[in-house]
Amino acid sequence: MRIRDPNIAAKLAELHVELKRGAALAELTSLGIGGTTDLLRIKRHESLPDLLNLLDANHVPHKFLGGGSNLLVGDGELPWVVLQRSPTSCSTAISRMSTLRQTWDA
Repeated sequence: MRIRDPNIAAKLAELHVELKRGAALAELTSLGIGGTTDLLRIKRHESLPDLLNLLDANHVPHKFLGGGSNLLVGDGELPWVVLQRSPTSCSTAISRMSTLRQTWDA
């Protein structure tokens, strides 16, 4: 699935979501197989509710991708976009948790 509407693409940028067009899921799965689709990398976890509302309002089917382990995806163009948390957003969350723990332990 491809996001072709420029208004949706602009809103994604406002939500801090990186749009990677025509991503090969084979590069993201442990088995190295999978078709292509647009990949939406979520850089700020706070934007997730607004992102889901945007996709639902525009009838854009979507699936979440975790680490890609134990995932079997068909070849060819996939009928949905893939949502994935950016590694940066994960490390930021871990960093915040570490800071909170240090404050708590002090």
